[in-house]
Amino acid sequence: METMAGPRAALPRRAEEKPRPRSTPKVPRIGWGRATGTATIVIALISVGFVLDAASEIIVPILAAFMVGLTLGPLADRLSKLGIPVVAMAAVLVFLVGLVFAVASVALSTPLADWIDRAPQIGVALQEKLLFLLKPLQAVERLQALLRAYFSSGDGALAVEMKGPPLGQSILTAVSPAIGQVLVFFGSLFFMLVGRDRLRRSVVLAFEDRADRLTALRVVAGMQADLGRYFATIALINMVLGVTVAVTVGAIGLESPLLWGVLAFLMNFVPFLGPIVMAGILFLAGVVSFETIAIGVAPAALYLLIHNLEAQVLTPLLLGKRFEVNPLIVFLSIVFWAWLWGPVGALLAAPILVAGTSLWMEIRSTDRVRLPD
Repeated sequence: METMAGPRAALPRRAEEKPRPRSTPKVPRIGWGRATGTATIVIALISVGFVLDAASEIIVPILAAFMVGLTLGPLADRLSKLGIPVVAMAAVLVFLVGLVFAVASVALSTPLADWIDRAPQIGVALQEKLLFLLKPLQAVERLQALLRAYFSSGDGALAVEMKGPPLGQSILTAVSPAIGQVLVFFGSLFFMLVGRDRLRRSVVLAFEDRADRLTALRVVAGMQADLGRYFATIALINMVLGVTVAVTVGAIGLESPLLWGVLAFLMNFVPFLGPIVMAGILFLAGVVSFETIAIGVAPAALYLLIHNLEAQVLTPLLLGKRFEVNPLIVFLSIVFWAWLWGPVGALLAAPILVAGTSLWMEIRSTDRVRLPD
């Protein structure tokens, strides 16, 4: 019998452990497909921007006609249901649009010409009444003149003679493109109204699936309805604003109240920037027309009060929440289109944004595919 001090039972040996392979660090995969797609989109957007800038004299009137045609779509549908031929209906609508432009031009031309004739007196009055604002600028100009005289030798100064085309030729050069753009606008508007049903049918039939066709029909109809409602409401609001501004500034004694009313009507189509420019114009007109600056500020102050009431109460009440857009997006849209196409771009910024917003909302709609109302 083995004692406790006897040999111990052999323990089972552990299996020899194999060395573990070293794990290599995982390198993050670069989504080259996504990067290539993003780069392609960026290059395409830059190319489109260059094309929009280079062909602005053609694209701007065509785009304006497209927006006006979409806006007049519901009215054109009603006239067509009355049995009016398509060509006659388009001619009547184009004539009405031209009549609106003509009336606005006549309303602005006479008082605007009077203010232009008084330009020298206006300049003198502004210098006298705004002298406290001009003194810092005059000091800067004197400092620039001193620095220029100090660093220039005074010898060998070159006499520069500015030569340019005659005034008549300059006016003709400036007016000729505008006349061409007006003709392109009215021609595009007429043919768009004549062929709008065919154009809508072509867009819908471009899709093969029935559900896609119904979706396209709903998107086109929704965008047309939104633009029509937006423009009709904004035009009514701006008309009320223009009449109120004309009556108010006329009541306090400012000359040419019709001019300021029409300008207020037009400027209010450009959010943010339009009211600021209008307030500045009324400030200068008030300073020139009244004896003291305290009274001269009254037209601009009253305009800002009327505009705030319109923007905070009337517009949300009539438009509702469907057309609520982030103010930053609205501002950036106006800045971009104004930078690209000038004042006309600023006027088209809001319609383009409304059309894009309506298109995006209709596409993202999760409702069942249905026919438009």
